[in-house]
Amino acid sequence: MTAEPPECGRCGQAGILSARVPHHFVNARNETVRGAGIGVLCPRCDIGQPEAGPLIAWFTDLKR
Repeated sequence: MTAEPPECGRCGQAGILSARVPHHFVNARNETVRGAGIGVLCPRCDIGQPEAGPLIAWFTDLKR
């Protein structure tokens, strides 16, 4: 099954994956996202994050 890549809410480009989280969180725009919010992993915006960098590298390598 294929799907369109999720759109990054910060840069508007295609993200790698999206995840629904069951609790509130504060996104990169400093906005509170109420329960069942969706976060997007973006190779451009998140690559500098220590938690995200290795995951982005792994997904990027799988696409080759």
